[in-house]
Amino acid sequence: MRKSFKVLWSRYKNAAAVRGLLQWIGLWNTLVGWGRTLLAFLSATLLSLWARFKGLAAPLSILFLLVAWAVMLYILGKIKPRLDTSIEVSPTQSEPPAVEYIEDPPRGLHYVGWFSGSTFGIPRMDGGTCSVLEVTNNVVDIPVFAKDATARIEYWNAAGTKRFVVPVATWWCMIPGRARGSGGWRYTVDVEAGTSQCLVLFASKGNQNIVYRDNTIPAGVIDYGKWAILIQVSSENLEGFEITLSFTITRSGMQDIAFDGVHRRIPPRSRAASKS
Repeated sequence: MRKSFKVLWSRYKNAAAVRGLLQWIGLWNTLVGWGRTLLAFLSATLLSLWARFKGLAAPLSILFLLVAWAVMLYILGKIKPRLDTSIEVSPTQSEPPAVEYIEDPPRGLHYVGWFSGSTFGIPRMDGGTCSVLEVTNNVVDIPVFAKDATARIEYWNAAGTKRFVVPVATWWCMIPGRARGSGGWRYTVDVEAGTSQCLVLFASKGNQNIVYRDNTIPAGVIDYGKWAILIQVSSENLEGFEITLSFTITRSGMQDIAFDGVHRRIPPRSRAASKS
């Protein structure tokens, strides 16, 4: 008796293990469904055979067949897979989707980038190749000239041993629609809507980067080490900007170039004058 109980218990555990395995791989519910379907068909078949064996009249035989089919359909209805119709709702689903609003840049003058003067066909300054900041006017919907744009530039090194200022920097005034390189040196420029002008930062001559004042008068030399340049651009009628760019000069050249972003927008000089 005890041995039979052990055998029965072992078979039960094996069956439970098989059932657990089938449940784990997702086949248990499928097998159960097939078994119930088979039971439904057997029930319908047995009822039909029993009705024939009893020699029931045709109406009663048909009635038993219909009952058999009803039983089968009932059982099949019970074994239909249960569909999870619940919808997992995120806590924030009822809220409208987040929309990232990107503001249009302020209207006025903006910097585009730092380039070699040869990009625009700018001639050499005192024998050196110019490094320039491209400045553009983004007021294009109702075109407005930026009148009398001027710039102040301040230079200093990280060591704190050198600092010099160019109060009125030099521009290379490009003529829109003309051939590349057409233009001239100016202290103020008018920037047409949708076009650019070039602000001269310094000129590279040999192994030296020389800052000029009045085109030909050296204001200082940018030598080895880390440097920063503060640039302030303004115009008579449109907003300007103030930015800082930094870089490091080594024997192998310039590296670690970075724009520190726009610090502030500079109001038109005409507005500042009216407030004063």
